[in-house]
Amino acid sequence: MNGEYFEGVIVEYAPRYGMDMDATHEAGRSLNNVTVIGDLLRAVDFLVAQNAELQGRLTALEELGAA
Repeated sequence: MNGEYFEGVIVEYAPRYGMDMDATHEAGRSLNNVTVIGDLLRAVDFLVAQNAELQGRLTALEELGAA
């Protein structure tokens, strides 16, 4: 609209992140930052745990190779 370019989450395609819903905007009119940030924090927590597990496995394999 009006020459503006939007990049990021479009709530029509990701209704989980929409708020201010009405009859015209069933998925919402704006981004629900609380939901987005909560999902991002859970994703980061998952990745940190996964990285720690993989680092442990790598360390164990390096110790086997050094033995």
